[in-house]
Amino acid sequence: CQNTGVPLRAWALFSDGYLARLLRRGGVPDLTNAQATPEATRQGGATLIEIKDERELPDGRYGAAVTISYPSVPLPKTFFFFFAEIDGRLLIDGILGEISFSVP
Repeated sequence: CQNTGVPLRAWALFSDGYLARLLRRGGVPDLTNAQATPEATRQGGATLIEIKDERELPDGRYGAAVTISYPSVPLPKTFFFFFAEIDGRLLIDGILGEISFSVP
């Protein structure tokens, strides 16, 4: 979803709590034309490399180590994803190791 430039589809995979934390941190983007934006090509986007070490956590959520390759980052990056089961669906509820940097 992120690769195609359609943030609303990606946001549908997030728990309400995680989405609220993201928007508080980064601000609410202008989505006026989100539905009218044509889908981008997949070329040059992030690539999922591996999912491993899946487990149930003591707080009832689930977790897994997820490795993703980004075209602008020289080496693949591994994150720890937290998933919450909400209404029978597993939604992303947090990510450790998120890329948050700026380039001059």
